[in-house]
Amino acid sequence: MNSKKSIFIGKKETVTLFRIFGFETISLDEFDEKEIFDKIISDKDNIGLILRTNQLVFSNKQNETIFELNIPIIEIPIAEGESELQINDLQNLIEKAVGMKLDFLK
Repeated sequence: MNSKKSIFIGKKETVTLFRIFGFETISLDEFDEKEIFDKIISDKDNIGLILRTNQLVFSNKQNETIFELNIPIIEIPIAEGESELQINDLQNLIEKAVGMKLDFLK
């Protein structure tokens, strides 16, 4: 059985956290929405899950195309100006789940 990869798409300050847990990450600071869309389409057969922040905005047509791929997508809301606070909350939840501190990320 082939395992598929999980992808996380977000800003630089959040991708490091998910990379540690085995996600392939795509930084919004390095790629625009079209490049990210093209990456997803070209690798669709190897993707099992997409986690993305709401900072990534696809066009309606791109969203429809991704929906038709039947890849589960979970959107993590990040409010402008509150990203540091929300990242800390997310980090605390992951630390509880994993049982170890992630201080080395800072």
